[in-house]
Amino acid sequence: EVNGLNNQMETALHFAVRCGHLSMVQLLIESNCDVNVLDLRNQNPLHLAAEAERADLLELLLIANTDLKQTDKQGKTPLGVAARGNHIIIVDMIIKAERYFAWKETHQDNTVVPVTSYPLSFKPDRTTQTNQLRTAMWNLANHHLKPKDWKKLAFHWNFTEEQIKAIGEQWTGTKSYKEHGHRTLLIWLHGILLTGTNPVKGLYEALISIEQKQLADKIRKEINGAETSQRCIVS
Repeated sequence: EVNGLNNQMETALHFAVRCGHLSMVQLLIESNCDVNVLDLRNQNPLHLAAEAERADLLELLLIANTDLKQTDKQGKTPLGVAARGNHIIIVDMIIKAERYFAWKETHQDNTVVPVTSYPLSFKPDRTTQTNQLRTAMWNLANHHLKPKDWKKLAFHWNFTEEQIKAIGEQWTGTKSYKEHGHRTLLIWLHGILLTGTNPVKGLYEALISIEQKQLADKIRKEINGAETSQRCIVS
């Protein structure tokens, strides 16, 4: 029985995640196991992957649509577990998934499917096709945004209080806001690319909303200029 329980109320999937068996986790998910069974700590397998800081296992469980809102006996969601451990990549992956599935739920009756070649993945994006945009996000966060701007942008883009708190858990000194801003921008960009929305337009409108019109004009010009140059090189 694929969903059978041991004396710790663990399924085979719990055990495979806890032991770090990637191929077994993949096999169990492909066998349609229940990804949301809770163990004695009231944790689903996603909690365990977040706790162990296993991005590869987390990716499989996120794509399998494991319950992101489930709380354990300490009241922690998988995001809360990752934030408590200061697992930055895991935190960002979970927030990306939360935002994507929230978008998908609100658009489930929409017959228009976005045209996008961007693959469904929640891992850090290192593809060449998004390099120009990611560079622009880094420059914006490190050279232009003020300390409170990243939170203003996050609220504008409907990040939840828990998501903003999880990003802010990382502390590297008085300039931590630069990294917070960079992560927020990349998480937002991930959702924009998955849903086939125009990132330049979205970023411009967001900067306008936080009263940064001059910066909005500058960034839009830089991104559009970089994309034009790239097309010229390719052609």
